Amino acid sequence: MYRWGLGLQANSCTVQGCYFADNVGDGIKVFSSSNLIGGVNSVDRNVCYSNASQGIQLSGNGNMILGNYIGTDPTGTQKFGNDAGGIQIETSSGTTIGSSMPGATRQIISGNGGSGIRFSDPSAVGVIIQANYIGIAGTGTNPLGNEVGINIVQGQTALIGGTNSGFERNYIGGNTSDGIRISDSNNEVKGNWIGIGLAVNAILNGGHGIHIQTKDNNVIGGSESGDGNIISGNNGNGVFVRALTSTTPTGNSIENNLIGIDSGGNRVPNGSHGVEMLNAVSTAVRDNVISGNVSNGIVIARDNPSTTVNQNHIVNVNLIGIDRRGQIVSNGCNGILITNSAGNTIFGNSISGNGKNGLPESVSYRFGRRFGAQKLKTFSLRCSLLGGLGPASITLMNFLSVQVRFTLIWPFWGVGLLGQSP
Repeated sequence: MYRWGLGLQANSCTVQGCYFADNVGDGIKVFSSSNLIGGVNSVDRNVCYSNASQGIQLSGNGNMILGNYIGTDPTGTQKFGNDAGGIQIETSSGTTIGSSMPGATRQIISGNGGSGIRFSDPSAVGVIIQANYIGIAGTGTNPLGNEVGINIVQGQTALIGGTNSGFERNYIGGNTSDGIRISDSNNEVKGNWIGIGLAVNAILNGGHGIHIQTKDNNVIGGSESGDGNIISGNNGNGVFVRALTSTTPTGNSIENNLIGIDSGGNRVPNGSHGVEMLNAVSTAVRDNVISGNVSNGIVIARDNPSTTVNQNHIVNVNLIGIDRRGQIVSNGCNGILITNSAGNTIFGNSISGNGKNGLPESVSYRFGRRFGAQKLKTFSLRCSLLGGLGPASITLMNFLSVQVRFTLIWPFWGVGLLGQSP
């Protein structure tokens, strides 16, 4: 027995200006391809709310979901969520969710009981998600929430956001768990505001801003103008890359983002670390501003010192504890904390103003003073300027083969060493 508000089993259909509410299944169930649901004008909008399953469930290819309100009332300001989630993408490739056309109505995917957008099948590839409020009301300033904002359980080569940030940006906030959770490989997240609303106000996600679990080669930000995300005001880490199984996440990139501050350089802290890599391998963290976070700027860690994972990360050309104007926006603890981790390179960063000691003097190095009683193994500190007295900018615990090169560290302790090398 079919229980959808609308079931689409034919290609190239247009669905506009409808209400799908209080169905015992999905609001709209799509099996076919090349359909348009909604549109770029407000009169095209569909409202999908209070359905017992998903607002929209997709199984066809090349569909476009544009300008709809999914999980809210018709005003876009009140929460009337779909019980299982907003949009679920199953065997669906080449789908577009949200329109980046100038003047197009921004889509709202908020207030839902599950994820705002969930990828649930490995054939969900090449999906584009742009110009949505995810977890945020239509005002752009108030939270309505989902559980996870965007949840890629299975699915590759998705583009979330884009380089034309004014039109392609997603605003992702107010979700009870992570803003974006990625559990598959080769996806890109560019130009979004995660934990920040339209008025540059904090709309925190209850978990991490971006959470990469176990998988490889995902790109957060990028080298081109407009690629960078703002990842600030979240309850957990700004970005968290970690292994949940014995398979280690490898080759992920975090580049050109603002993490812990807003677009004006104002402090909008993530509630834990700016960036944390736990049991990961070969993450590149480059050209970010990682400042203003409650705890450490960057953490590189293994939770089991006997394992061989979590090595060969590269941390270079970041501003840690300052903004791009050179103003102090301190992280609450260390600029960089490395614990039980091997083979990492810290290169060309500016690390300043970070706010907590965390090191006993007997095992610390301060400019003009000495190394404590440490057994160092393949540690190099070259061509660096270390300044002043104060809390540790870099803390290394149980380290092996770490390089710190061409790094400006000012005005506090340069490098702190805690524990002995394994």
